[in-house]
Amino acid sequence: MRRYLIVSGIAFCAYTFVTPADAQTPLSPPEAQNRLVEAAQARPAVIVGDFRVEGQRVYNAPVLAARRVIFAAGSSLIFSQQVLTTRRNLFVFAQEIVSENAEQPGTVTWEQTAPASPPPLGSAPAGADNGGREGQTGGAGQHGRPGGPGEAGSPGPDLTIVALKINPTLKINVSGGPGGLGGVGENGGRGGGGGYGRPASQNAFNCRHGANDGAPGGSGGNGGPGGAGGTGGAGGVFTLVTPSDQVPVITRVLQVNLGAGTPGQGGAGGSGGQGGPGGAGGAQSLPFCRGNGAQGGAGASGANAGFGPVGNQGAAGTYFVGGLSPDDLNKLLQ
Repeated sequence: MRRYLIVSGIAFCAYTFVTPADAQTPLSPPEAQNRLVEAAQARPAVIVGDFRVEGQRVYNAPVLAARRVIFAAGSSLIFSQQVLTTRRNLFVFAQEIVSENAEQPGTVTWEQTAPASPPPLGSAPAGADNGGREGQTGGAGQHGRPGGPGEAGSPGPDLTIVALKINPTLKINVSGGPGGLGGVGENGGRGGGGGYGRPASQNAFNCRHGANDGAPGGSGGNGGPGGAGGTGGAGGVFTLVTPSDQVPVITRVLQVNLGAGTPGQGGAGGSGGQGGPGGAGGAQSLPFCRGNGAQGGAGASGANAGFGPVGNQGAAGTYFVGGLSPDDLNKLLQ
């Protein structure tokens, strides 16, 4: 999808990154104009000489301004989380951006971190223990609660690059951050113990009744399902400002990732609660009532729960390219 915008006398072509599931709407003209004004205001008073990037270089400022930004093979310029916690509009000003190895170009990106998972819920309350009550079945354990949902991933930042040349290629990654893992479901509560069996009873001549079996234990509660994974973070906004005659060239060599972050995985389900023990059998009464009652049967264990669903897909980002005259750009880059 392409739309041409005329903003402050500058022709803009707005590209929308398209995924199979969604297409992001381009920024409105007032928003694009605000972005250009912001870029001019963000330009520092002094632009340094060469700025070299080797390996994974974490950068702790929202603006980088240099005559040349040079990327060693496979290196990355990473805007830090420290910066992104206070400002998500990032800028790179350079007369020239160079990747020394065309097969392993440099990357401008941001420091992504996965959200923390919801805290564990432990186990649901146990059923009533009726071991001290004659003939009472043990109480059933409560079913576990679902795990908490995972947090949504952080959206990608807004990155603006103002450059006269980009040679031979460059990667841009303002994709959204990953969604958080869903919380683990609560374990089912254990079943309570069954009550004791009625003891045997006799009189002076015979057995009135024999010993009863113990009461069964309570059933354990089912485990709670795992929480849903968090939604992947939305892709950011990338704006390139370059000489008008360089727009067709640079947009062909740039490799821009505006995709949404990976949805979070669902949390594990809780374990079913253990069934409660059966109560003790009733005692015999000699000499006429022989034989103790049998112990009651154990309660059934609760069912283990399954994993929660995977999180939702986030939205993709937007890509703007602005063409300026070299004279106008030099005013920003001198």
